[in-house]
Amino acid sequence: MATAGVENLVTLLSQREAPSKVNNKAEKELKTFDPKYSVGIDVLPLQTQNLKAKNGDVFNLLLVGESGLGKTTFVNTLFGTSLLPSVWHNVEEITPNVKFDKTTSIVRHTAHLTEDDFNLDFTVIDTPGFGDFVDNSFGFVPITNYIDDQLRLYMFQEEQPNRTKLKDNRVHACLYFIKPTSKGLSPLDIEALKHISNRVNLIPIISKADSLTHNELKELKKTIKEIVEVQNIKICEFIEDEEVKKDILKNIPYSIIGSESVVINEDNNTTIRGRKYKWGIAEVENEKHCDFIKLRDTLMAKNMVDLISSTESYYESCRNKLAKTRIKQARDTLEDNESIKHLNFDDPDKNGLQNQKILSKFNKPFVDELVIEWSPIFIQQQLTQKKKFTQIVQFEEKKFKDWKKALFAKQSTFNGEIEEIHQQIKSLNNSITLLKHPIKDGEDEQVDVGELTDGEGENDEIFDLSKKSENLNIDDE
Repeated sequence: MATAGVENLVTLLSQREAPSKVNNKAEKELKTFDPKYSVGIDVLPLQTQNLKAKNGDVFNLLLVGESGLGKTTFVNTLFGTSLLPSVWHNVEEITPNVKFDKTTSIVRHTAHLTEDDFNLDFTVIDTPGFGDFVDNSFGFVPITNYIDDQLRLYMFQEEQPNRTKLKDNRVHACLYFIKPTSKGLSPLDIEALKHISNRVNLIPIISKADSLTHNELKELKKTIKEIVEVQNIKICEFIEDEEVKKDILKNIPYSIIGSESVVINEDNNTTIRGRKYKWGIAEVENEKHCDFIKLRDTLMAKNMVDLISSTESYYESCRNKLAKTRIKQARDTLEDNESIKHLNFDDPDKNGLQNQKILSKFNKPFVDELVIEWSPIFIQQQLTQKKKFTQIVQFEEKKFKDWKKALFAKQSTFNGEIEEIHQQIKSLNNSITLLKHPIKDGEDEQVDVGELTDGEGENDEIFDLSKKSENLNIDDE
């Protein structure tokens, strides 16, 4: 009986396992595709490419450098057209009394470019008269503020219910123009490069390379590389592909020549973009003359996607940090708000979607006030005002002490004069008394003045100023 029961159990189990084996076989058969049969997955890359070409992309390039280093000329040379208005336009038309005004604010120039059915919104951000002021201690602050503001603005745009009009003004790359001098980098350049490189993909370039000889340019590049390494200036820090980063580091600083016009090469009777001199032609697209082609490939042909995607990754880290900062600041600023008291401020991730309550309360106006408090210019102004206030207090305290010392000196002088007058009065009182009551022979010369007066006290009231002098006493502190 027992043996039959076990056999029945084994039979039942085998029957249960049988369909499973059949199903596994069917699955294996389903996983085997006919090589000639096309599902359509192979065309997904083409669909993605067409969709990307239709929607286009955005690239924002920041140009930083002192006035007169050819930033506008470089952009126009890069695209082979007058994308930006040139200050030399009026000179070429021989217009008299031309004024060259310095840029006083950050200016954006946007162009819609189309090539092979791909649309690109290319924006160039020109900087203020960088380095043109007497005191350039915080000359980099307007630039770093702009970079940070665009990241915060994009974050607040993403928090809005309607994001169809979301505009991306985040800076993807920064070209820093360096003067073609043998000194390398100035203190202003070093300070600016440090702060900018922490916020955006930084690429230093030497402008007007045709003003240097080959040996001078080679030596200048070597000097700048050494300074960049010693000062720990980060070049394209946010690019994740190490091979791409190494390739860029190998070529920095790029040397460029800018020219918006073409010249005729008399050797082969061809037109080229460059500058014509007595000794020859400095060609823009000749790698023996400058690194313009390498820089153009880095920005456009090879690494634009890397620059855009790395900026996106950096933005995500900034968004995470700013969100947590807003939550922590809300705990202190909005501590009386009952709707957020129960939330976990130490570990915001545990709040889930409840964090949106905090973020909606601690919104852009609160963040703007916080940014002002963090501004190095504001901090420096605070320290300056505190120093001035301390100097004013010290000056007033010294002035008060000097006044008090002079007052005590006058009091001492007055008290001495009062004492002297008092002695004169006493002497006069004695003389008056002696005149009224002459001393008889044998009497003591000591006379009680109070007893010898006529009883009316007229002399005391008129001459005794000792009581009045008590009112002039000035107590010390």
